[in-house]
Amino acid sequence: MLSLAFLLTSCGTKTVPVARLGASEQSLLTAINQYRKELGKSALEPSADLTDLAHKDALRRVTTGGGYVDHRQETGYERMLTLAGKVQGGEDYGSRLLEHWKKNPVQRAWLEGNYAGVGVGTAAATSGAETGVVLLGGFSGGI
Repeated sequence: MLSLAFLLTSCGTKTVPVARLGASEQSLLTAINQYRKELGKSALEPSADLTDLAHKDALRRVTTGGGYVDHRQETGYERMLTLAGKVQGGEDYGSRLLEHWKKNPVQRAWLEGNYAGVGVGTAAATSGAETGVVLLGGFSGGI
């Protein structure tokens, strides 16, 4: 019995940070993954690093009006695509923002691709509009 306990403890553990999503972020990720499921694509798995950057990006867009910033070096991903948009907040927020992106052929193609991780962040303006940012992360030569 002692050798089994030693074997289990000597295997080591790796702590993987969990992405924490608020209601709007979860709504958006659920809408995206439902769309991908309809296409026969796998669900996107949230990355804590990408989600943290997506939150910062969304907040920066709301507070300063700033645009895209390349965050690849901060995350370790070799390639990253950024989707950003603004719609009124509310119950079907994720579905409405997804519909906005699906109207653009390039953004629609990005939503349908394969990625190693996804980050989702939102920030609300005083007007009630919410900016959503989705970071799609991958590596050269594949997912």
